[in-house]
Amino acid sequence: GGAPPPLVELVKSGTDGEKEEAARVLWILTFRNDSDVAIAKAGAIQPLIDLIASGTDGAKEAAAGALWNLAVTEDNQVAIAKAGGIQPLIDLIKSGTDGAKERAAGALWNLAVNEGNQVAIAKAGGIPPLVDLVTSGTDGAKEQAAWALRSLAYNTDNKVAITNAGAIPGLVDLITNGTDGAKEQAAGALGNLANNTDDKVAIAETVATSPLVDLVASKTHNARHRALTVLRNLAGNDDKTIAKAGSTSLLVALVACGTDRAKGLASTVLSNLGTTNSNMVAIVNAGAIPPLVNLAASGMDGAKEQAAW
Repeated sequence: GGAPPPLVELVKSGTDGEKEEAARVLWILTFRNDSDVAIAKAGAIQPLIDLIASGTDGAKEAAAGALWNLAVTEDNQVAIAKAGGIQPLIDLIKSGTDGAKERAAGALWNLAVNEGNQVAIAKAGGIPPLVDLVTSGTDGAKEQAAWALRSLAYNTDNKVAITNAGAIPGLVDLITNGTDGAKEQAAGALGNLANNTDDKVAIAETVATSPLVDLVASKTHNARHRALTVLRNLAGNDDKTIAKAGSTSLLVALVACGTDRAKGLASTVLSNLGTTNSNMVAIVNAGAIPPLVNLAASGMDGAKEQAAW
């Protein structure tokens, strides 16, 4: 099932009320798994983008929601960008309603899965308003903005731009005070940023390690994995702070009984921390040797390599 052509025509040329209602119906239809391609083929992308620029507040919100869902597919990520959708979405983050800002940030997150769009969003000035949204948006908007920054931070130049825009303090605060989803995405963004040497220093200076260690103790596997990734990338650069944050015994416990991915990440953090004598003593005293030996014998290949350090 897809979008009946009359809906698309209403979005193009109906009254303000008809445009808003038609966009809202299209948005609802995009939640159906089989609808993304059909709605795009019906010619909906361009009029939805136009509506973001010129519609009522409600119409802009509905159009952004529809584009958010449409941008799940690779073809639509390209089509939305080619149709000029990136700039209006960025503008909506700056000046839209709270709901519109959240949906526009979600659309940019999905668009930023595409490497070309990562560059295009940055060139269009998308990073500073997303950084602002991390600190000033609704809970939902903060989560989507953090997710968008996480996707954008896969690009090397964007890592620098995100840090220069002042994102790190807001992301660190989100790990402490955000919703569960926001904490996970903020940790994911920081994990990608921490692949950059300068960003490692900036993240460490913001004293992000204590809330990261708290997130490692989370019951949510994805959040735990994201936090472990940040600690892995920081370890070797901020060993003392990470160790002081009480991470050692928790990391040892994860090596012993975490998911396969958690075991591998935790063993890598311990490996990086173990480059100093004091940390090595603390790791051994925390009972790390037996679970590391077990992991080296039976874990995944990557985990085996780290456990064997």
